[in-house]
Amino acid sequence: MKLFLATIAATLLSANAHAVQEQSSEIFHQAGAGSFEFSPALDYARLKATYKNNVLGLKSTTVTGPHIEGKFEYGINSMLAVGGILGYASTNSEVSPSGIIKDTTSKGMVDPDIFLNGAIAAGPGSFRFGTHFTYSIDKSKTEANGDTNQASGGMALIPFIGYEMPVGPHIFGGRLSYELIKGDRKSTDSSGGTDVNSTTSGGEDLSAAFFYEFAMPAVSLGTSLEVIASKETSTETAGISTDNHDSTTRAQLNFYAPFRAAPNFTLIPRVSYQRYTAYNSALVDYFDGFLVHVGARFAF
Repeated sequence: MKLFLATIAATLLSANAHAVQEQSSEIFHQAGAGSFEFSPALDYARLKATYKNNVLGLKSTTVTGPHIEGKFEYGINSMLAVGGILGYASTNSEVSPSGIIKDTTSKGMVDPDIFLNGAIAAGPGSFRFGTHFTYSIDKSKTEANGDTNQASGGMALIPFIGYEMPVGPHIFGGRLSYELIKGDRKSTDSSGGTDVNSTTSGGEDLSAAFFYEFAMPAVSLGTSLEVIASKETSTETAGISTDNHDSTTRAQLNFYAPFRAAPNFTLIPRVSYQRYTAYNSALVDYFDGFLVHVGARFAF
């Protein structure tokens, strides 16, 4: 963290620091100086968990549902922009074969996100940096019927750094982020007839992404690959701590094509494939599926 902050501070104070070039990727898009942007988006996911060795007679669980969010961002100057994201999600989990475990629903507001984006021209491209801060406004709750909310019950500080480089109409880049601070997550489980309060810790994510975009006058074509490694968590209930042995790796391949329909309006469609690998799970073999995203960006 000290190295991360020192790098940013030294670059900001450098006499050679200057604004980023106009050609920029969709991955590292940020609002321009004095510009306010609003970006609504709708995601729909269909993911399927496949179980090992037909455990408990289960074959799979299919998770489907939408996620709606509104993102706002303001460009402080040519280097920095700040913003926030509010979202709501609703997913249904259907078990196959039916009747062994009850189908459940998870819905509610996801953790609000406040973020900072930064861009500084460096060499043939630009150095990117920033952070996200997420904070849950409620505990994670499981109702008596097994349904849950979307709150994590905690908070996280997630700094990132990256670099992008244009070569003619091509843009190459990469991004690295880590959950530097991931607070304990509070939860209440009422599915057993009485409220059971627990605290979960650990589970920090390390994410690396690489992308390529081909820019044209009105549209860009892009693809990115993101790999996220999550540490295992532990849960304390009634003074007893249990290691969950739930470390995972998630790979996500994205294809996107932002279309600049007007100077102040961009349509952003995206299709993604996700695959989770659970290393120490005695139940789940893998978890994969597709996500369809339709977003828009309005600049004022």
